[in-house]
Amino acid sequence: MRFLVFVVAFHAVGCGATPSPSAPESLQPPRELTILYTADEHGWLAAKKDAYAHLGGASQFLSALIDHEHHCPGSLDRGGVAIHPRRDHCPSKTLLLSGGDNFTGPALSTQLRGQPVADTMRVLGYSAAAFGNHELDFGREAFLSNRERSGVRYLAANMVHEDGSASDLAEPYAIFERDGIRIGVIGIATEKTLEVGMRKRFEGLHFESVEATLDRTVPRVWAEGSDAVIVIAHECHDVLAPIFLRHPEWKIAFVGTGHCHRSAAIRAGETLLLGPAWGLSHYGRAKLRFHPEKPQRERAELVDWQLIDVNTPLEKPAASGDFAFDVALAGWQAQVDHELGERIGHSRGFSAASETMPRWVLGAWLDAYPQADFALTTRGALRQDMPAGPVTLATVQSILPFDNDLVVLKLPREEVAALASRAKSLVAGLRCEKNACTKSDGTELPPMVTLVTTDFLYFGGDGYALEKYDASPTMTKVGWREPVLAWTRRAASTTDAPLETKLEKTR
Repeated sequence: MRFLVFVVAFHAVGCGATPSPSAPESLQPPRELTILYTADEHGWLAAKKDAYAHLGGASQFLSALIDHEHHCPGSLDRGGVAIHPRRDHCPSKTLLLSGGDNFTGPALSTQLRGQPVADTMRVLGYSAAAFGNHELDFGREAFLSNRERSGVRYLAANMVHEDGSASDLAEPYAIFERDGIRIGVIGIATEKTLEVGMRKRFEGLHFESVEATLDRTVPRVWAEGSDAVIVIAHECHDVLAPIFLRHPEWKIAFVGTGHCHRSAAIRAGETLLLGPAWGLSHYGRAKLRFHPEKPQRERAELVDWQLIDVNTPLEKPAASGDFAFDVALAGWQAQVDHELGERIGHSRGFSAASETMPRWVLGAWLDAYPQADFALTTRGALRQDMPAGPVTLATVQSILPFDNDLVVLKLPREEVAALASRAKSLVAGLRCEKNACTKSDGTELPPMVTLVTTDFLYFGGDGYALEKYDASPTMTKVGWREPVLAWTRRAASTTDAPLETKLEKTR
């Protein structure tokens, strides 16, 4: 297996190891513990491919954990449910953690409501995960079921009920013991969860200030006898770094970041913030060395860290090292292929960032709702590229994985340009120049403009808060994928006349 190591060798001060009862602290040798960290897995259980390599995927990651990290994974029984860790001959000197947003993504996970990811997380041996803004995408009951299947402890110290009481969805922190070392792990959710998640699914919950939450929680975790305190956060590194820079007294040994879908490694004073790229394509490794003779908060030394790219050459894909898991993964894929394998078109392939993607998705909405003057979504809504080859039901679900419905509403003409010009906005049906918009054919917009968009944006997702324009919109109760599927079927694209050529007539 080929690993690309981005950065090596970093030193910091943290906290340390519980003394052995068989020897005085002053006589105990230093011990080491490795923190392994991923974030924003988003259901990417299958490896991606480029021209040269198999990229990421659960099988390759499991192989890396076993062969290169000496990690103790879990296992699967014959029914495909992970039930117990495989630790009989495996010394437990690693701690595998996640920054959250585990389930929603490709159809392999989304069609089965996250259950394959839950089982995979148990097989991989995850101990805890920060609570991400997409954890409730399939509803609370599905999350609770997946949490139980995974055996993962979800953590979010700043997620509370509106009265300040603790939520039943996540614990504020957990303490894990490895080789006699007690590691306190504090979880943090992004303060903007209600803005970047489906608000109605978080009803009754409040997300407190990260800084204030840590200021009251860190002392509690130290007081419980932790030998080191670390933080896993579903929040971007650039948001967190100033907070940790202001609080060296917390003595945090390591911070795992996420939410931004990009690799990052920065130092905030003596604290390392490490965030691997999303989709199980990378993981982070932080090695802590513990000195039992030192005071509690100064025992742990961060002696090495790396960001590791998980891939193998095209001609030699990695096996997971666990036959039962490979069988289960193939079974989940076969089920999804059976349910969503219908071919509805053909594409040469195009990226989610291309102009073709919104022309396809938003053009289909406008075709379904011809009374609308324009359509709106956001860049983050389109979750993966269109692969070259057959377009199936699974392809569409993987690109548009969320359970959004379409909404038709009206807003004043003078508001359109500002809405369309937002950095996150993707629109169809408009031509905008110099802070003024017309219809795409050049005709003037009416005084009250009709918009088709998603209920996520209507109810405030990504900060759009479109309900302020129209308190009585048309709630279509039509899923946002349905017009895309219908239009793609009618287009009848083929290898000789691919989807891209059919898009020229869309608005």
